Amino acid sequence: MNFAIPKSSLHHLFETYSSNATVQIRELEFCTKINLRGNPNDENFLETIYQQLGLSLPLEPCRCSYSEDWSILWLGPDEWLILAHPTHGPELMNSLTRAFEAQHVAITDVSFTRTIIELQGPSARDVLEKFIALDLHPASFLPGSVVGTILGGCQVFLERPESQQKYRLYVRSSFGDYFAKLILDAMQEFSDGISS
Repeated sequence: MNFAIPKSSLHHLFETYSSNATVQIRELEFCTKINLRGNPNDENFLETIYQQLGLSLPLEPCRCSYSEDWSILWLGPDEWLILAHPTHGPELMNSLTRAFEAQHVAITDVSFTRTIIELQGPSARDVLEKFIALDLHPASFLPGSVVGTILGGCQVFLERPESQQKYRLYVRSSFGDYFAKLILDAMQEFSDGISS
């Protein structure tokens, strides 16, 4: 029996970029995304998260926490986004739900509400600066930072992971096709291997 291999709706768009370009693009397909809301002043809440993930919540605005298995993005004073490998999704949701059942905490699986587009390479910053007025200089937008902004008319979260030349864009799935084509068009000057 043959089984279909799941593919993202954006999969076809990223097959034409040149691997020799000074900026590369890919989608982080099917990542588990869990929205977490709770009281950052509640020590029990913070300790429970650490016990479950082995990772502390980032409490400083616009910062992220990373481990080998998880990433946690600060979205607001009482809101975070937990990212995990697709295979960890159901187990993580069940584990967090059980751990917080006696606490006033909201845990929501939002895996399919946003797609994640990753840009990497020495020209990744140049591509982004065509659209946004944020200061992306490495001295200002530090590794491990995340901000909410508007890019190409879309509300996005922009993350700069700990890698020096990498950026991740979290855009609503319904805007994914338009947004990906917008980025690909902006990349064309950096590679003659991209077709729009």
